[in-house]
Amino acid sequence: MLKWLSVVIIFIVFIALLAVTLGNTHTVDFNLIGLPTTKWPLVAYLWIAFALGAVVGVLAMFDR
Repeated sequence: MLKWLSVVIIFIVFIALLAVTLGNTHTVDFNLIGLPTTKWPLVAYLWIAFALGAVVGVLAMFDR
């Protein structure tokens, strides 16, 4: 029962991420202090932020 619940939750998260991806394809400017301006789709910045957050979260779980 718990395995099916986890599969359903993963499917719901996948559908939500797909909806965010398809809804945010507009090109935006990204300005960071001292770096040149880049123009990428908003979804690229969102996925980069998600990946960096996941890496930081996993690294935070490790003991020193």
